[in-house]
Amino acid sequence: MLKDLTLIVDARTKEAGSYALSLAKLIDAHLTLFLVDVETALATYSMAELRYDLILAEREERREAIVTTVTRLQSQGKAQGLSVDALHLEESNEAEIGRLNRTLRLFDLIIIEQAYGEQIGERARMIEAAIFEAARPVLLVPNIQTTPPSLKTILVAWDGSAPAARALDDALPLLVRANHVEIVEVVTKSSVPCDEATLMRHLARHGVDAVFRQTPSTGDIGNTLLSHAADVGADLLVMGAYGHSRLREAFLGGATRTILECMTIPVLMSR
Repeated sequence: MLKDLTLIVDARTKEAGSYALSLAKLIDAHLTLFLVDVETALATYSMAELRYDLILAEREERREAIVTTVTRLQSQGKAQGLSVDALHLEESNEAEIGRLNRTLRLFDLIIIEQAYGEQIGERARMIEAAIFEAARPVLLVPNIQTTPPSLKTILVAWDGSAPAARALDDALPLLVRANHVEIVEVVTKSSVPCDEATLMRHLARHGVDAVFRQTPSTGDIGNTLLSHAADVGADLLVMGAYGHSRLREAFLGGATRTILECMTIPVLMSR
């Protein structure tokens, strides 16, 4: 069950906040705001090249933005009758990222906004750490997301691998709520035949009425998945995460950057 959610909040979190609140309301879950203060605009400069007062001013501006976001989300949550609390991670250095992951393991689902703009480096680092080291499913919300969560149509990327199986299992509490669940296999030259009957029987025993489809790869599996998601009007994409922490390796054989940079719908990833 997904009863204990956490949203990673930094100075530039926008669309993921409202999405997380609505999701918690939809599935009757608790939401914890995990405040993370990360370096953004200063990341591309040597600290020695900047005046100390400018460094302090940028940090203060960042922290004020985080406080404003948290205050707004807690107020909105209270108005919706939600239980919303907050935890604070002071800095995003290596030691603190390790502590972040140890704490994230105590939640059912991690929600974070897609990396974009000036904060892409630091937030991408947090996303990678959460996916590969927190041992929990991560729900990525597009920075263009303006609509509340809908579970009408969920698309599950399947290749029979361990990460794909973990993602499928992690998503079951959401799949049982969906009106339509489609399991899609992107067919490549190296694809291994899927035991479709056993997969469908497994889902049916969990109360999930799903369909199985195969689609040929267009050369980039990430683009193939996103294109198919658009064709079927998917509200959520579920997929296994492949690769190694910090290495920007592939999801489903080569789709990391495609999914992380071009996602147009929320994506639940599990490792």
